[in-house]
Amino acid sequence: MDRLLDLFWALAEVSPAVLGLDKAGGVESGKALRLRFVNTEHKMNRRRLYLGPALQQTLYVASLLAASKLGAPYVALDAPPEVEWYDGLPLIYSEAVEDETRLYEAGLTSAESAIMRVQEWTREQAQEELERIRAERAREPQTNLGLEDLLNGGVQNQGALNVGA
Repeated sequence: MDRLLDLFWALAEVSPAVLGLDKAGGVESGKALRLRFVNTEHKMNRRRLYLGPALQQTLYVASLLAASKLGAPYVALDAPPEVEWYDGLPLIYSEAVEDETRLYEAGLTSAESAIMRVQEWTREQAQEELERIRAERAREPQTNLGLEDLLNGGVQNQGALNVGA
C-alpha cells in the first residue's frame, strides 16, 4: 500500500505534505515547507503557463457576452484581464525581507522597489516611507562603527595616538 501511495504522489505530482501525509513529520520553518511543495509548485506553474492565457480569454469573452446580452449594469472589458496566481502558501515576511535585503545589497534592486514588493505598497507609499527613513537617519547621530574601527580603537583614537607619538 505504501508503494502504491508513493506512485500516486509521483504520478499526480502532488507533495504528500499538501495533505499532511508526509512521512518526514512536522516542518521547522516556512522555507522547509516550501521545499516539500516543490513538485506541486512545478505542476501549478505548468498549469499557469498553459491555462493562464485560456483563462484570460475566457474571462474577456464572458465580459463581452454579459455586456451584449445582459445590458446596462455589465460593462465589457477593454482587453483580457491580468490573472494573479498564488501558490496558496502564506508569505513569510522575514524571508521576504531577507531576500529583498540581499537583492538591494547586491545592487540588483532599488530600496523603493524592495519596499513596494515586501509591503505590497504603491510607488507613492514607498517614496513617502523612504523620505521618512531618510529624515529619521538625518536626525540620529551616526554612532555606527565598522568592524575595522572597533578593532583599531576607532578612527579618532588612532589619530590621537599618532599625534602624541
